This record gives sequence, structure tokens and C-alpha cells, in this order.
Amino acid sequence: MKKAIIALILVGILGGCATFESVMSTMTESMVDSVALAPELDFAVLYASYVVLGGGYLSEEDNFPVGTGVTWKIINSENQEEVEMTRAKLNPGGAGAFWWSLNLLSDGQEKYYEFLLDKDDVILKVRYRDSENGSVAEFVPDPVEEEDEESLPGDYSDFIVGKERITTPAGTFNTEKMFFDDPENSYTATYWLAKSVPGNTVRYAYEDPDEGENLTGELVSVDKGFETVLGSY
Repeated sequence: MKKAIIALILVGILGGCATFESVMSTMTESMVDSVALAPELDFAVLYASYVVLGGGYLSEEDNFPVGTGVTWKIINSENQEEVEMTRAKLNPGGAGAFWWSLNLLSDGQEKYYEFLLDKDDVILKVRYRDSENGSVAEFVPDPVEEEDEESLPGDYSDFIVGKERITTPAGTFNTEKMFFDDPENSYTATYWLAKSVPGNTVRYAYEDPDEGENLTGELVSVDKGFETVLGSY
């Protein structure tokens, strides 16, 4: 299910339904108190941002050890806006589900959620700290409708264009380079993948020459020792 959802997000970008700047702006604007979102929508924006901007599009969960987290830095070349995003696998939640955390830092402000993800990548529960009274609250997301996966990319190996050794702040990796484009639009997306890294992705670049937009993200660190801070288990 996750592959279908995240593919639709990327198809939306490549198809011209959104720009890289608008995706990043929605995420960073939600950090501002004057445009604070309801927790359900706020988490949806943050999770979609992780998928599009935080290496989640081609992320694999199986090679994520419990207690391990990956931190990403995302840069918008147009205005040099930067955000930092960390996702960590916290603890088993029963019946094949796992607790995860998602943390966003932008302009000195922070957002943090913990969520329970089942074996089919369905989010069962989301927990957060209420900004008004400081108590821990939770909600159950509305079900996501299944989409027709026939219209989505099938075998991602078709998009591999070569191998490349690259260096990020997290280290040096032997990667497979994957390239997507849309012949009807100017958007392109390039990913560098390494199976040795939790989640597999170490760098990406979204480019739109027509609009002069360039959004890049890269793996900053892989760390251990992550635990719940909201008493989720």
C-alpha cells in the first residue's frame, strides 16, 4: 500500500500538480503558529513531506533495525531554505506492527510524532504532545482508499541508470542511481540507493528547469538508541 501512496505523490509532482517549492512551503508554513494545523492534518502534511522530501519514496522498512533512526537535510536552492527530518523505528507493536517516530526541525521550531505502522504499511495510531496543555494525545487516522496500481510504476529496476560512489555527511556509499522523468513536463527526480543504509536511500535531487527549481536531500546520519518519548509502549 505504501508504494502506491508514495508513488501517487511523486506522480503528482512529476505530473505538474504541485511544485517542489509548494511541497516544501506547505511543510515549513505549518511550523508557524499563525497557520497551525489540526493534529490530523499536520501529521498528514509531515508524513507526506517525509515521503516526498525525507527519502521515503523508495524507503524499505525491513532493513531498519529497532532503535535506529535516519536524519535527512533538505535544501531548496531557490531560497536556501533548509529543514532537517529524522525518522526512527522504535519498538514492535504486536501482530507485525512497529512504533515509529517522525521529527522535523525548521527555523528553530520542532514537530514530533510517534505512530504505529502495521505490516501492510497502514498507520493505525498517531501520538503527539498537545501544544496547549502539554499532555500526550492520540488519534486514529481515517482509512486511505486504495488506488489503481496499474497506472503506477511497477518494476523500479527499469529506472536504474547506473552505479555511483557518493559521499554525504553520513559517509561514503556505493549506490545504484535511479532516474525518473515525465516527457510531458520538465520535472525530473534522481535517487541514489544503498542497501547498506536503513531505508536504502542516501540522496535525491528534484529538478524543474522550466521553473528554475532545484530541491535536494541527503542522508546526514544514521544513529541508534531511539526510544519513545511519549510513553507509546
